[in-house]
Amino acid sequence: MHNTRLQYSDILFLYQYFHQIDLSLDRARWTTWPDLQQYYKQESISPLLILQYFQQKYHITQDEIESNYSYTSQRKFKTIWLQTALFKYYVLEREALIHICHLLIDFDKILESKSEKYIIEFEILRQKVITFYLNPLYPMLTIKDNNTRSVEHYFQAFNTTCIPLSKYIPKSFYKNLL
Repeated sequence: MHNTRLQYSDILFLYQYFHQIDLSLDRARWTTWPDLQQYYKQESISPLLILQYFQQKYHITQDEIESNYSYTSQRKFKTIWLQTALFKYYVLEREALIHICHLLIDFDKILESKSEKYIIEFEILRQKVITFYLNPLYPMLTIKDNNTRSVEHYFQAFNTTCIPLSKYIPKSFYKNLL
């Protein structure tokens, strides 16, 4: 498959959203599962909205999503960092975009589940999300965006200052959904 060039705002938004998923799933181990479901219904963005945005913007077909795929990042951390830091060249393999879609679909299925407590499938998804946002997304971030690790999330500590996810929504997000 081929590479797809992404806008930096999309990279930053994806990184933030997946980081929020990671933190929220981690915190969900200590609370009730319906509370996390409620958080994503009322206070955060639905994974299906993000899926729809990326499908439309990067022309990802339903056939591509439904096809059998396997994703393992072929690019090394240092290579990704050099490409983005020196050349401002933000690309992901097509398989990575399809993997993003699968992660969002899996997260939506988990949010819709009838489970009352945190189960092993949730932790497996959390590990997949962590692996993806740390490589290939994290090395694409610029130095000025290294403070992005403090994104708002479910069940966050009251005394911490977190950056709202809405700050990272790309300008084209709502235009592409209309």
